[in-house]
Amino acid sequence: MAGPAEEGAKVAVSVVESLKTQPLILALVLFNALFMGAVAWGTAKAREDFTKTIQLLIEKQDKTAEMLYRCTPSGNKTLGPGSLPLELLSNPYLDKPK
Repeated sequence: MAGPAEEGAKVAVSVVESLKTQPLILALVLFNALFMGAVAWGTAKAREDFTKTIQLLIEKQDKTAEMLYRCTPSGNKTLGPGSLPLELLSNPYLDKPK
């Protein structure tokens, strides 16, 4: 009775033998593997760029909100600790995890 390792080796040998007789299939398999790798890398890079862009937009929005706050009268009732508006005290998108 053959064990799982021997059966796996038999399957691997039969796959390699069939790929030797059909080089086009081998080329397609390699191309598909490279294509999937390129798509995964491109997706990761696009997500990284998108995250940086969103962080920059949020920083600019916070600076704009702070400038607008400084131009309003000081009788504002929505102040938090440190005399900044509550929405300017923390930003969940910019706060770094501790």
